[in-house]
Parts: sequence; C-alpha cells; structure tokens
Amino acid sequence: SRDYLIAGVILHDLGKIEEFTSPVVTEYSVQGKLLGHISIGSNMLYSVCEQLGYENTEEALMLEHIILSHHGKNEYGSPVVPTIPEAQVIFLLDYSDSRMASLMKACKDVGKGEKTEPVFAFDKKVFYMPKL
Repeated sequence: SRDYLIAGVILHDLGKIEEFTSPVVTEYSVQGKLLGHISIGSNMLYSVCEQLGYENTEEALMLEHIILSHHGKNEYGSPVVPTIPEAQVIFLLDYSDSRMASLMKACKDVGKGEKTEPVFAFDKKVFYMPKL
C-alpha cells in the first residue's frame, strides 16, 4: 500500500522527537535512554490512535508494526521483524540511508585517489575515492 509506505517513511522515527533533548545538541533524554525511539514512537502513535478511537483497527496495527520493525532485526534493535511488505521496504530504506550516511561521513575528508579509513557500517571495508 502506497499509503502505508508514505506514512511509514514519515512516522518510523517519530520517537526521536522525545528520544533527544533538542534538535541541535543531540543528547539523549531520560526517556530516550530508557525506552529508545522505537518504543517511544509506537507509544506516541498508539496514544493518538486511542484519542481518535482507532487503536484497535488494522490500519493502526500496520503502522505500529512498521514503527516497531523498522530496524529490521532484533539484534539491530527492533522488537519485531518486518512481516508485511511495507515494513520490509521501510527497513530497507532506513538501513540504506543509515549505511550511506556512514559512508558519506567516512568519505568527507578523503581526497581523490585516496582511501577511507575502515568503515564500521560496511564490515570495516575500505573505500577508494576515484580520481575522476
């Protein structure tokens, strides 16, 4: 469902609003340290759904699942793994985005014809910056 995908892109990191103390200085709040953005976001969504009378609908359940599974694996921090196609797509998008952000950070100060330091997000792989 295109609607679930769009909603998932918007909502999957909703909990980061409460996980950090401010948008500029990224320090973890007490709630962020204790619960993490996945649980916080799921709770925020449930609260809004409850206020609107949608807490037991399939739509709310699908959106909660997308939030709870967007890290893709339990060892990556997701309480559940994606079991609907839309949740799998959100995981792949989020995973790709986080890995590419790590790679771009590693490449930032590397000159043409040089190599990066080992990049943890890519199993400590070293990347070469072409001279082109």
